[in-house]
Amino acid sequence: MQCAIPLARKRKKQFATPKSAAELRDLLVESIIEIRAGKLDPKIANVLGYLGASYLRALEMSDLELLEKLSVAMSRGEHGNAQAQDSATADFRSQGDIPKPGRVR
Repeated sequence: MQCAIPLARKRKKQFATPKSAAELRDLLVESIIEIRAGKLDPKIANVLGYLGASYLRALEMSDLELLEKLSVAMSRGEHGNAQAQDSATADFRSQGDIPKPGRVR
């Protein structure tokens, strides 16, 4: 999916929709640079910042939901069952972002 950000000169810049916190960080850094260069309207950047914060909260919630599912599976004694573990992570896996151990978002 592509999004367009209006620039100060009424041009639109295409960029890929962020799929992770790292991609959102990159978008925000690019936006900061463009604001300082006078290429991006600060009002648009303000909206990006607000939406970015909401997006990060949604990522955190999806992580919490995964932990809850895994906790329920573990409490049922399903921790030794590979099929139960796979089903507990299926929703998260479908989002295309499975955290690696020790990785911080």
